[in-house]
Amino acid sequence: EPGIAWEVLGPPGGALHLSDNDASLVLLVRSPWGSVLLPGDIEEGGIAHLLRRGDDRVDVLALPHHGDFSEGMDLLLDRFRPRLVLVSARAGFGSPRTEAMLAERGILVLRTFEEGAVTVELTGEGITARGFRSGRTAAIPRRTPSRTPPGGTGRSPSGGGASSPPRRNR
Repeated sequence: EPGIAWEVLGPPGGALHLSDNDASLVLLVRSPWGSVLLPGDIEEGGIAHLLRRGDDRVDVLALPHHGDFSEGMDLLLDRFRPRLVLVSARAGFGSPRTEAMLAERGILVLRTFEEGAVTVELTGEGITARGFRSGRTAAIPRRTPSRTPPGGTGRSPSGGGASSPPRRNR
């Protein structure tokens, strides 16, 4: 598809010191309609590598390490400011600490143990995500361009990343 670019962000070249998880393939997919970060199973070392990059915003983040807590997870969420997070894990996996980070940032989260397979569509209208098993649909309007002053964070004072609250349909 024209206008779609895939960039390999990890593992870093020559990174023999990384754990097996931190040596996961990390992909950034960009399109005219938005971006998706697929960080594989990275943990602390892989997160640290991503934080050294200049990219600072994605629309969709597949949460690394099945949603389990890793040092730097809060910094990862703040750096990339996803509007939708996907957690691919079985029930009971994950971390209350990570869940609290997502909730306090107001990020919409879809979990495969609740939704089944999840499809995500990025269009000129915004993001639509659908749970196969649950039948649930979540729609997030297109992000409006930010007018962030130099050195600003681009986040609203409330900490939410979306220009308006997500609409959830069941």
